Amino acid sequence: MTFVTERIPDSDLHRIDGEALLKRCSIRRMSDKFVEWTIDRERNAYLVPLGGGLGEIPGVFGLVWNDAIISFQAVRELKLGMDKSGKKIVLIWNIPTIVLPKSLHTQKDAIKQLIIDALDAYGLLSDRKGVDSVVINFAPECRYVFLENSGIAS
Repeated sequence: MTFVTERIPDSDLHRIDGEALLKRCSIRRMSDKFVEWTIDRERNAYLVPLGGGLGEIPGVFGLVWNDAIISFQAVRELKLGMDKSGKKIVLIWNIPTIVLPKSLHTQKDAIKQLIIDALDAYGLLSDRKGVDSVVINFAPECRYVFLENSGIAS
């Protein structure tokens, strides 16, 4: 199975502890409730946008994998181009920072792949159909921040 963006079914609402996610990621929002996620049930992972993402302000995402909270910043860039079939829209996500539990320090490559797969499915504002391709770039000096606790989301 792959990541899909969907409305969170009522039967799955218990899986998201919005308060823990926002606290772990130091984000303040009017509500700790989420209505959509990008989820891969087979890999037990889901992505939710937490805030930011306007202009040069990086977006902040929460990625929960096997109940561990991983957060990262992502700067969005849109490129417009033309090909034989017409206009093409390329969405580029640039990732400068990833925050994860210290216990996952040996799984950085797996986490990067989860981020790539989740953001590709997420697209632009939860809409993958609006773009022709998605490119995810990790900064050459991508900063990893390791936290002591696992940040369990459930």
